[in-house]
Amino acid sequence: MKSIFYSNSLWSSSLRLCLLLSFSLGGCCQLQAQSDCNSPGSLSGYVTTLRGAGLNQVVVTLTSRSSSIVRTATTDALGFYRVEDLPYGQTYDISLIKDDDSPYEGLDDRDATQLSRLVLQMDSLTYWQAYSADLNGNSTISSFDLVDLVRLIRRESDGLPGIVGNWRFIPDNATVGRAASDFSLFHLANPVLENLRSDASMNFTGVKAGDLDFNATGN
Repeated sequence: MKSIFYSNSLWSSSLRLCLLLSFSLGGCCQLQAQSDCNSPGSLSGYVTTLRGAGLNQVVVTLTSRSSSIVRTATTDALGFYRVEDLPYGQTYDISLIKDDDSPYEGLDDRDATQLSRLVLQMDSLTYWQAYSADLNGNSTISSFDLVDLVRLIRRESDGLPGIVGNWRFIPDNATVGRAASDFSLFHLANPVLENLRSDASMNFTGVKAGDLDFNATGN
């Protein structure tokens, strides 16, 4: 009985020590049965259209602010991604790019008509439409955007000048509680994963530049 009590005492001491280490290291270290404190974490989630369809071939890139670490992953047919091998305790800037589809897919005369009405202030618009209507990326809606859209629809242009990729992406948590007329998304900073301490998740919604009725599928 003494040997059993001695063994349990050792286990209790070991458990207390591990818990103390866990708090001192900001929660990174957990019980011995779990991964080591230096084991990397991950970021995963889904990238979808405004209609809820998964967007494939979106390249998700995380860049550390404190080291040269850069990690990427590409979404599958369901829009799922998982960026792995992310050291804990670092902050990462997140960027998403999809440039594998045609710049014309999902764009037609209805989008040009809608944009012209918005430019003339005949209709009000939601922040999603504003984000899509800003074709040149200068955070305003003007006749210049309309000219760029008409040229795309007529196949007079093979893409948007100065813009990488045809899609814009917004983290889902950035739109929670926003009114439809809240255009601060225009000035939304690039998403950031702050001080990674465990596996994290983040979902994104993508809208295609010029697709004001959100018919683009990205395929």
